[in-house]
Amino acid sequence: MEIFRAESLIIEEDNNVATLWLDVPGKTYNVFNRQVLADLNSAFDQVAPNSTIKLLLIRGRKKNGFVAGADLPIPQHVYCPSWGYPPCRVTREIAAPPAGG
Repeated sequence: MEIFRAESLIIEEDNNVATLWLDVPGKTYNVFNRQVLADLNSAFDQVAPNSTIKLLLIRGRKKNGFVAGADLPIPQHVYCPSWGYPPCRVTREIAAPPAGG
């Protein structure tokens, strides 16, 4: 049963297992861009408080692979000199500088 839908992903739940299907529209490969990161952020906010979900699988609907990487404009925004405010929580977790560095 579908429990969440955004522009680049859908979450379905069956028997306490949620499956997040990533499918970035208009792209041959799934890529991380601002929209995908925002959609992931919203999806995680939807799933996190749901105590019936015991497992979250993240899968891609593209036939040629799961994720190709990030669109090039994202790192320029994430790795700004002030490290002010990345586009969303997911980006902070993915692109955070290494500890001690």
